[in-house]
Amino acid sequence: MSKNGDPPTSDLYLPDHSEESHNTMGNPSEAAVAYFPTIPNVWATARYQHVMALAQAVEDFTLITHNTPPTRLQTLATRTEHVGGSFREKVQSACQIARERLGNGDPFVTTFHYESALAGFCASTLSKITWVVDIYDAPAQYRFNAPRSHHNISSRVLESVLQRADLGIHSSSPDTPFRYGFRKEFISNGSSVEQTNPFFPPLDPLKLVWIGSPQLDRGGTVLLEALVQTDADVHVNVVGDDYERTASRATELGVDSLLTFHGRLNHSDALEIARNAHVGFALLPSRPDWRFATPIKVGDYLATGTIPMMSDLPGMRFMAGECGRFLEPNASAAATVLDEMASLSQSEFETEYRHVVDRAHQIDWSRIRAQIATKSLTASRCRDSLGTLFTKY
Repeated sequence: MSKNGDPPTSDLYLPDHSEESHNTMGNPSEAAVAYFPTIPNVWATARYQHVMALAQAVEDFTLITHNTPPTRLQTLATRTEHVGGSFREKVQSACQIARERLGNGDPFVTTFHYESALAGFCASTLSKITWVVDIYDAPAQYRFNAPRSHHNISSRVLESVLQRADLGIHSSSPDTPFRYGFRKEFISNGSSVEQTNPFFPPLDPLKLVWIGSPQLDRGGTVLLEALVQTDADVHVNVVGDDYERTASRATELGVDSLLTFHGRLNHSDALEIARNAHVGFALLPSRPDWRFATPIKVGDYLATGTIPMMSDLPGMRFMAGECGRFLEPNASAAATVLDEMASLSQSEFETEYRHVVDRAHQIDWSRIRAQIATKSLTASRCRDSLGTLFTKY
């Protein structure tokens, strides 16, 4: 069975696979992952990439899921185990599968979500499996998204459970206070260099793209008010669903003619729109968990040569390095940056463009996959027995 799950590369920007992970002597030859959130059929997502990384790196790979995973991941997996039923039944089934498939020290990788995390906790408590938890988003998001729900309490219990993982791999800035596991590692999300061939489009007018969740409280209000204030000749392409309130507000402010709402698109079409843009919009408010996140949209902007316009937050800087424009997420600052960028010469813009493409290659997904696989497969067990469970943290 082929272990090659990579898409074709462009003939101009070939990714450097020198750090791609393969199984070597001393590393486990078996691994299992429990990914209960649906793995979207979108190549440039953390869930897709992290599962692919492990599937490519070991000879025997078990994918445990409650849903139908993307075809490519099923092809890469040695086997796919489906679990269903109640919350408790899914946890018990995933735990049992991991214990049956894995030997002492073999990695059992789970997401941070309730069912997956409890499966990892139970399997590593009842056996000598090494539990690795994939913190590709902050678990605290549960209570930030729904502060008046049961998540305000249950998410704190979840975070306590996650501290018992042997290793927590965080897709966030190392400065984050949301840190889990006996050992903690930090990586960025990646850039889709393998799926795009960037070029620099003509500067007439300034073209801005916004990929993600185009909602008023996720940067929409800032963007619309900036369009009111700017003197720049600019057009904005918006990619993502649940945009109706933003579109309505644009009409109220009289800037609706400056925006085109595309709705949800497949990833390749979204990348093509970004490839034809000059600036990528990523102005998130400073919510505690968002401060340290490394948004995948920023990686897509970098990969397409689109200069990211980002909130000045630790996670954004961790991902983009010195590329792009960092600013406070308010309309005045955004309008000022739009005015400045619209006044740049072609050569000045192309200089920034080249820095962006260089940064994209530094964090392309092939390198991130290598890091995920290496860190997971070399993780060591930090709990020796059930009796040490509550004494080491």
